[in-house]
Amino acid sequence: MTMGKKLDPKAAKKVMLNAGLKPLEPFTNTSSKWKCLHLTCGKVVYPRYMDVARSDRKKSSGCVSCGRLKAASATKVSEEMAVKVMKKAGYQPLEPYSGSKNKWKCLCLTCKNVIYPKYNSIKSGYKGCQTCYRVNIGNAKRLSITKVMSFMQSKNLKPLEPYKSSNSPWKCQCLKCKMIINPTYSNLKFTKNPCIYCAHRKIDEKYAIKIMKENGLIPLEQFKTANKQWKCKCTKCKKISSPSYSHVLDGHGCIHCGVIRRSEKALIPQKVAVAIMKKAKLQPLEPYRGGNRKWKCKCLKCKRIVYPWLNSIKNNNQGGCIYCAELGFNYKKSAILYIIFHQELYSIKVGITNGDSKPDRLDKHKRQGWEVHKTYSFKTGMSAFKTEQKVLNWMRKDMQFGMHLSSDLMPQAGHTETVSADLITVIDIQNKVEELIKK
Repeated sequence: MTMGKKLDPKAAKKVMLNAGLKPLEPFTNTSSKWKCLHLTCGKVVYPRYMDVARSDRKKSSGCVSCGRLKAASATKVSEEMAVKVMKKAGYQPLEPYSGSKNKWKCLCLTCKNVIYPKYNSIKSGYKGCQTCYRVNIGNAKRLSITKVMSFMQSKNLKPLEPYKSSNSPWKCQCLKCKMIINPTYSNLKFTKNPCIYCAHRKIDEKYAIKIMKENGLIPLEQFKTANKQWKCKCTKCKKISSPSYSHVLDGHGCIHCGVIRRSEKALIPQKVAVAIMKKAKLQPLEPYRGGNRKWKCKCLKCKRIVYPWLNSIKNNNQGGCIYCAELGFNYKKSAILYIIFHQELYSIKVGITNGDSKPDRLDKHKRQGWEVHKTYSFKTGMSAFKTEQKVLNWMRKDMQFGMHLSSDLMPQAGHTETVSADLITVIDIQNKVEELIKK
């Protein structure tokens, strides 16, 4: 019964009594707390009339404690049901069920490990056994044996034991040198030369001696490293020389007979060599001795004496006179000497450029995938040129490192100044350049 817009206190009290609540103070309004006695549990509570009488949702009991107990009992899982859920997930409980949020000692029926999952987590779909979970993830990511074997074949390796995992050492035989190595599959994916012996990262002394003898050289001292000079006796000329193991693998041998014989084979006829030089407006002043040797000539334009290489003129279409060159490198302007590296080709190159040509020589190399390791500035191009030639002579003659790349792999030119990164590092070349600059 209402009195205007206000609620009749008697009607309000009746609603509270019907809900099991006995008012202990007069009614004030529908939204204020109302001190009552909960007839079910005997506790004094402070519900609001509007919460108890609201009809748009389930009526509140008015007692917070009884409400929590009711909610808990509604969601409580029987032990029988909980055990059934755990077994279905593959776990055998080893102790009585104590609650959905408590750790529950169980036995994993797959790996037989004792684990402590929570019922709520298993019910929600989580994996209780971390050991089995990691194994399943590993199996899902595991590469097929067919794919792995095909990859190994592409690397010239023959596996000698079953594949375990990508990070486990795998006993293999190199199909090139026949040595036994133990690489990991993960490392092989980022290595161009997988065999540590073929890449000279590790040398077996017995195998090194065998290679030297096959190339007509008998070692006279103990093996040191691949790039160290190794005193040997040539079985053909009987003379003593000191080539390194790396030089021999690169095709060199006895400096007294092998290198001379190869250079003789490479010599072109004297008339042909002279004709090439005259076409470049150069008059030879001494006999032709080889394409990679300085050849004293007189420039037919400026009448100055120069010392070009025949191979530089023949292969790179370079002008022979450094004083008359109008295009390309200018020996009078400032210049830089650069050391660059190509990861995919695994090659190192030394070169020079003035830096003011368009496009710049160095930029051409960058567009072809070369990365700059170090650059050095010189006041004149002649100074940079002389330093570059000393570095190349050191690599070709002293170290006996051959040209690494062909002109097909360097469309921008410059292949004659390349060397394999398997034989030397950019740091070694950097140290040599800085040594020459100090001198």
